[in-house]
Amino acid sequence: LNFVTRDLEKYKSSLELHESLSRRLREDDLKVVVKDQLVGNSDLVKKVSLLTDKAAKSEDPVFICGERGTGKELVARTIHSKSKRADSPFIYLDCEEYESDQIDKVLFGTDKEKGVIDLVEQGTLFINDISRLPLTTQSKLLHYMDLMASTVYEKDKFPRLITATHKDLRAEISNEHFKERLFYRINSLTINIPPLRHRKSDIPDLIRSFLPKSESVPEISPESLNLRLNYSYPGNVRELKNLIEQLVALETRSIVPEDLPDNVRAEALTNITSTFQTAVIVLPINLEKELGTIEKRILQKALIESNGVKKKAADLLNLNFRSLRYRLKKYELADDSD
Repeated sequence: LNFVTRDLEKYKSSLELHESLSRRLREDDLKVVVKDQLVGNSDLVKKVSLLTDKAAKSEDPVFICGERGTGKELVARTIHSKSKRADSPFIYLDCEEYESDQIDKVLFGTDKEKGVIDLVEQGTLFINDISRLPLTTQSKLLHYMDLMASTVYEKDKFPRLITATHKDLRAEISNEHFKERLFYRINSLTINIPPLRHRKSDIPDLIRSFLPKSESVPEISPESLNLRLNYSYPGNVRELKNLIEQLVALETRSIVPEDLPDNVRAEALTNITSTFQTAVIVLPINLEKELGTIEKRILQKALIESNGVKKKAADLLNLNFRSLRYRLKKYELADDSD
């Protein structure tokens, strides 16, 4: 369960909000954070995990950057759950949810109501899309952080601040849309989350994590998996998760290429084709290994274009069915029916 700041409107007083927030976090959110850490075994994910652990042991402000859908909130929640503030509230303030004239009131409150920066008490305040803060609010946040930095012996009385954005803040500074001093205050430790297209080796693990834990989970054919590995995912992990949920909703026994959205198939096929056209050969090489790699890719492309129909794939490759079946087994592309 994610607490987002639009929930503030559901409560008549800051006291009710604070009590409800604390209860929900202790019973639900903290358990979810510990379980759902960034999935993958690539070097890029391992680097993020190391920085996340380092941030959890520190009290300094953390700045998380990365494209939309990469998992910035997940990293922020993981930092909180592993820190000594884990039993205190975690408030997620998404600046995109508010008009510019509302953000200041939500963050710092009014004469009658507390803002989230007070409601979080000694917990963690995660400000997402910080680039959307108006300059006047940026000045107030900078003043607040200056006060935090100067109070050496009472840091525990202040909340832990984690901020994030998908924008280039240095460019925002150059355009005078973001204060340079605030930038240096918020990024004592920076965690850069890579886009999914830079860590495609994690896609199989991510797919498994998104599939429901039940006996009716559909199998994923090698052809459809290959297509997904050759798609760029502009929406990153969030897009992959949404795609898996759509495919599971089809309630089929096996997910095959024709089940994928047209845009995914079209881009993946283009990328597979361009791989052959732009390949650069550097000698010396292991010829048998390289030829095997090329043969496997050609077989995969034939399976994709034939929608998994083996007889049609054999025709596309000018092979008899027996020869195709042998090659599919050789490269572990055959399914149980072969």
